[in-house]
Amino acid sequence: MFVCTGNICRSPFAAGLYAYIADDPETRSASAGMAAVIDASADPICKELAEAHGFELNAHRARQIETLDYYRFDYLIALDLGHYDFLQATKPADCETQIQTLLSFSADCKAVEVPDPFGRKLKDYKRAVDLIEIGVRAMMTALK
Repeated sequence: MFVCTGNICRSPFAAGLYAYIADDPETRSASAGMAAVIDASADPICKELAEAHGFELNAHRARQIETLDYYRFDYLIALDLGHYDFLQATKPADCETQIQTLLSFSADCKAVEVPDPFGRKLKDYKRAVDLIEIGVRAMMTALK
């Protein structure tokens, strides 16, 4: 499960890209936010960028991360360091899920987190999407 702040930009894009690249109906990919506005749609710019990458976010509805997610998923993937800290701090003691930042899977990427593009310029959204793609591809390679 991919986790960001509002669950309308970064994490839904990462989950959608992961599912698209995997191209396997058995692949489970999801996203959530730490401060999501429940049932909000994906950001319009992220929807456009997803379509340009070959997948859609039209059905996405924002949701809040919940305690059961720590047990439902093998990995909780944080999009930035604040999310990582939050996930570590709220992880139940008996839970075995692994928590990592998305870009920790890429040894070649100099960035350590995917900055939040919400409300910024198109170039900021494109930069976030580029970093997400680097991280998702590296993660898929690492977890094979």
